[in-house]
Amino acid sequence: MEDRWFFREGILEVDATILLTQFEDGTDLLNYLLGATSGAPEVHLIVCDMQMNQMGGIGLLEAIKQLDAWKDIPVVIFSTSSFEGDMKQCLSKGAAAFFSKPGTYGENLLVIRQMLRQYSLQPAATLA
Repeated sequence: MEDRWFFREGILEVDATILLTQFEDGTDLLNYLLGATSGAPEVHLIVCDMQMNQMGGIGLLEAIKQLDAWKDIPVVIFSTSSFEGDMKQCLSKGAAAFFSKPGTYGENLLVIRQMLRQYSLQPAATLA
């Protein structure tokens, strides 16, 4: 919960026009994607942690890449891990990028700016 707050505050400071939808767990996000209808906001980027309760980032990443409607949406792993093996595993499973969570709010803003710039998100883009 604290990590989601930290990320949300960073997004709001970097670009308050971005619509951010957060989920407690990978299963919740996957259920959202499976149930998304034409009226749902367009998703431009999915950012997830490796360590989540019911479904972690790698399982979620694999599930998203199996869904025709979602497989081309970039999935970024944003994790406390800085272990090179974790990064390589995520990238080999189809993650667009792997970012280690920074220790300070200022560093968090730098990582979020880099992430948004890397994916050329326009104002009002949706992150899931």
